[in-house]
Amino acid sequence: MTAPDADGFKVFIGGSAGAIEALAQLLAGLPDKLAAPLLVVLHMGRDGASVLPAILDRVGTLHAITPVDGESLADGVVYVAPRGKHILVEDQRVRLNEGPVEHGLRPAIDPLFRSAARAFGPRAVGVILSGMLDDGTAGLREIHARGGWTLVQTPDEAAFPSMPQSAIANVAVDYVLPVGRLAGKVAELVASGRKRTAQAVPELQPLPQPLTDDINGPDPAGMRTDITCPQCGGVLWEEVEDRITIYRCRAGHLYSPDSLLAVQGEGLDSAIWRPIRMLQERGALLRRLADRASDQGRERSALYFNAEAEEALRRAAEMRRALTDSERLQ
Repeated sequence: MTAPDADGFKVFIGGSAGAIEALAQLLAGLPDKLAAPLLVVLHMGRDGASVLPAILDRVGTLHAITPVDGESLADGVVYVAPRGKHILVEDQRVRLNEGPVEHGLRPAIDPLFRSAARAFGPRAVGVILSGMLDDGTAGLREIHARGGWTLVQTPDEAAFPSMPQSAIANVAVDYVLPVGRLAGKVAELVASGRKRTAQAVPELQPLPQPLTDDINGPDPAGMRTDITCPQCGGVLWEEVEDRITIYRCRAGHLYSPDSLLAVQGEGLDSAIWRPIRMLQERGALLRRLADRASDQGRERSALYFNAEAEEALRRAAEMRRALTDSERLQ
């Protein structure tokens, strides 16, 4: 492991569902003396310590770690974003923070890619692997606009193609390759030092910063909507640039249309099923109370508890039946 050349390339990789296998294959195909650090965001569960670095450390010859905030970048090291923190780059160092979620996620790919584009410009190499929805598309476009290289896994090969497809549809991607060839292309670019010409740079979006109690700052860019943020309940502003639409609230939570729909769907599903579950649990508790009252010879209380239990379970069954009928008609 050596400190990276300040003018050398840095590699940034993002993926989601189905990306662990693709990432492992990519890393296994890279040379052991790759003259670049690699920073990785994979969408994982939100709780517990990630075992991904330990898994990747056994793949190929590159060393994979979970970095700490402020850690210096080193060539040949794979820095894997920890759960619950965005991973960014600044002044040849890793920066971690608990800034606003983007696309309902932390870590998200877009913050890493945006920071890569701003920190390293034409020395950044962005790679999108298998995944659902479209996190990484906006960040990959910024890498491309600032002269960096953009690579995407072939959608037909990806276990979940929507993330590669979104990148290809919205970014003038340099290379679309199967994973087996992505590794060779990354190694080739890093070794050659060949740079692209930067294009018109899109307007800077702020990088995620730790949340504060101040929500009285300036309005986000774009047009105010009547849609509220699923994360905090604040109003969302809609910004459209080229073919990419972003929704952002004052607190900094950010969504694409697809990720906003997905998060809203999760909230709607919870809102629908929560009262059914509560009624079922109320019925179960009332039956326990009825059995206990009967055992104690309090028959009047037992009859009351049983009647209340039957009513709660009846209502739960009606709500479940109505929901099932509605889904069948769709």
